Amino acid sequence: MSLKQNRKGDFGFYIIVAIAILLLSGGVIFAGIKYTSSKLSEGVQVTSCRLLNELKFGIKKMSSELLTSGESICNTIDKHTDEKLFVPRSNYNQDKEGAELEIRDMIKKCWYMWLDGAKPDMFRGRPLSENCFTCYTFKIKEQVQGVTYNSLEKSMEDPFYAEDKSDKCAPAGGGYIRQQCNPDEEETTSRKIKTNTDKCCIKGFRNGCENKRGICAQTKPSEYGIYNSPEWGCPKSEQSCYVEKEAIYSYTSYIRNFGPRGGDIFFKPPSTSQSNDISYAPGEIYAISFVSPSQKVCIQGDDPSAGCYAMIGTYGVVIAGGSIILVKVGTVAGAVGAALKVIGTTAKLISSNALLAIGAYQIGALDNLLNEAVNLAFAPIGTDVPNFIIVSTLKDAKELGCAINYGI
Repeated sequence: MSLKQNRKGDFGFYIIVAIAILLLSGGVIFAGIKYTSSKLSEGVQVTSCRLLNELKFGIKKMSSELLTSGESICNTIDKHTDEKLFVPRSNYNQDKEGAELEIRDMIKKCWYMWLDGAKPDMFRGRPLSENCFTCYTFKIKEQVQGVTYNSLEKSMEDPFYAEDKSDKCAPAGGGYIRQQCNPDEEETTSRKIKTNTDKCCIKGFRNGCENKRGICAQTKPSEYGIYNSPEWGCPKSEQSCYVEKEAIYSYTSYIRNFGPRGGDIFFKPPSTSQSNDISYAPGEIYAISFVSPSQKVCIQGDDPSAGCYAMIGTYGVVIAGGSIILVKVGTVAGAVGAALKVIGTTAKLISSNALLAIGAYQIGALDNLLNEAVNLAFAPIGTDVPNFIIVSTLKDAKELGCAINYGI
């Protein structure tokens, strides 16, 4: 064997050793960050979870997904053990509205933690029953009454985020690249200006709204929506900032439409509920969970109505009668739970991506899934199925197979 061939063999060995070191040290680093962040504030835990997911999926991409497993790298944020953390906390109004605002913020943060649902099959490598992670557990304070799904649904439609449609050349955001600033504009420094002929123009540092392509006005222009935020301020106190409606995201549309793959929010009522609403009662422990389906179950047989269904743990996700229904696969007793509630109330109002993806699993007769003798086949789900959020009781989250990690 030649020296050249020996060196080639040595190089391959070094690559294997390097991968092993990365796997071992990466796991230790992730575990250390997880443990440390679990002892810090909610904001730190949310940010560190997002960062770790960005690192994890960045490493997976660079290594052809060889360097990381499906192990969870985030903590479940506990708001049900310590009374001081019960919902609503002190930085929210201590009433029904304050509780609803904090719940919607937790829903939004859970989606943010998991990269806005941007990656398919985010728990690859975990057992089949674990394609769901609980971001938050919480209790509502005893004195707070009247929190319901219907009122949460309305709250979720409030504006959350406005997209900056400018050239984004100014240091604080906003700004327009022009060869000559308009009379009501001024030039500001910008790293984006690469030529001597271009300038970054803004309408003053106090006019964040119009710097980002909004309009400051006392009355709402047609086809615009109001969006008041410190970063989108207007120079006159009597003015409000108005933004093109297509550039404004509510809490709901942030989850459904902002990310590259879409998503949705489901609310699971108690199995005994017969109401069109859901009441969230003090004393009960609730969970907000991120779901990333990894498997589908397909009915095998001659029935032409049989099809394939997305899986959450041991449940199949079925669209039937305009509702999303969870069906316990291969079990007769208690197989069909109450229909999941969706912001917008019916399955046909789910974002187009979600409807296309879940609807692609044919709407077969529910009896097919209720028959213990039915022949079932499991298969990877494919990349077209979006991730989503489920709000439920903690008991239901555990039954759905959601992983819970308090970082202790």
